[in-house]
Amino acid sequence: MQLASIREAEHPEDAVPVYEREAERSIETKNNRGYEEGVALIAKVRDLMDRTSGDEAFASYAAEVRRRHKPKRNLMKLLDQKGW
Repeated sequence: MQLASIREAEHPEDAVPVYEREAERSIETKNNRGYEEGVALIAKVRDLMDRTSGDEAFASYAAEVRRRHKPKRNLMKLLDQKGW
């Protein structure tokens, strides 16, 4: 995570997969704190994707996260609050 944080300044595309994996790990804890951490990391992914790939890439990623984790109601609420 520390390396991803350093790389994101000049090479955001390198940091995106690291944050995506860490968001998944947080979400898989299946508790509210993990969901909050996961959503914070997804927000970071959004910022980086906006700089590199644009809104369409993030929309696709967010839709995939929603599809995989649909049964997790509290996570869905957090994503709804963000408008994703």
